[in-house]
Amino acid sequence: GRSYKVSSKFMSKEGINTTLLLGYILLSVLNFYVPHVVKTILSLFFLLVPTIMGVKYLLGQKKLASLVALLVFVFVMARTVNLSFSLAGFYIIPNTIMAFFLLREKFNIRIIKWSYLLLCGFYISLGLRGLELDTYFNDASRNLISVIILTFVATIYILEYKENTAFSFWPIIPAIVVCVMAVGRSGIICSLLLLFFYLLSKINSVKRLLLLIAIVGGGITWYANDIVDIYDDAFAKTRFAAEGIESEDRNLLLNTYLSNMNVKTFMFGYDYTNNLLFNSLDNNAHNSFVRLHHFMGWSFFFFIIVFFQSGIRLCRGYFFLASVFFVLLVRGTVDNIFFFEKYDFILYAFCLIANKKYIYSENTISAKI
Repeated sequence: GRSYKVSSKFMSKEGINTTLLLGYILLSVLNFYVPHVVKTILSLFFLLVPTIMGVKYLLGQKKLASLVALLVFVFVMARTVNLSFSLAGFYIIPNTIMAFFLLREKFNIRIIKWSYLLLCGFYISLGLRGLELDTYFNDASRNLISVIILTFVATIYILEYKENTAFSFWPIIPAIVVCVMAVGRSGIICSLLLLFFYLLSKINSVKRLLLLIAIVGGGITWYANDIVDIYDDAFAKTRFAAEGIESEDRNLLLNTYLSNMNVKTFMFGYDYTNNLLFNSLDNNAHNSFVRLHHFMGWSFFFFIIVFFQSGIRLCRGYFFLASVFFVLLVRGTVDNIFFFEKYDFILYAFCLIANKKYIYSENTISAKI
């Protein structure tokens, strides 16, 4: 009867794919909570399992597979020149495979969305109980909570793009709530940017844009005192109140990295693991793009060109999708969340979407929430 239908649905290819995707996402979240030994095991999982299970995607795309192999070779060469061992660059392979998996397979988007709501509910419940949202984190920054939420939202929008339906507004609301509760500046800014770009994407004429500006401007002027009270209640505990938007530590790290540029470090990346300032901050560059150049040297510019080109192409047909891509890149400028980490596949997926030949249009999904 009914139980048989439910079980057969989960045993279908769509059900298996959904389980695998959610497993990857939720293990990425779990990675912030477990001891270091388990983190190491999970790191190997993220490297090896997608590569072994999804190598078929790369074998079917010889040009892309050659490019991935070249980038891994450049990474190995840069690490060899700097006499520094790392597996980070090899994550290009599983992340490319995960991007193909996300775009080429069928998923049950309803389950994905309910999982997102449950995760947001977990963080909101912590806040309502008076606990910090990173209470159970093990040696991880609370800033990463916004990364978890924003990448989950991006995944939902990519899946909605696949089924060619209107992008949902509601995922942005819990994202803003969680980011505000997490009291991280970059998360709050990026979640509000998502809201802004979503509203902007719904405006299809200059008159409507001017009307929106007039309404927002007039509302801010009329309710200025109330807005100040809301700010005090919602944002006073965030680092906006004490530090504003700028971060002296991050600026100092960036300036230190740039001051060590010469021909060799420009070509092969600067090994900041030997720098006292970076050492004092656990070799955390707090900037994904600094980290990218650190690992890849001159090929850093290849990634920048691809991201820029992909963003332009997306803007021509899917402004909001391009905006989500832009928000993630902005988020990456203030923390080590990309290059090369478990969330890179989201960026790669946007780049593949910009080149539609890599997507099977028949692999769409119909479930709605």
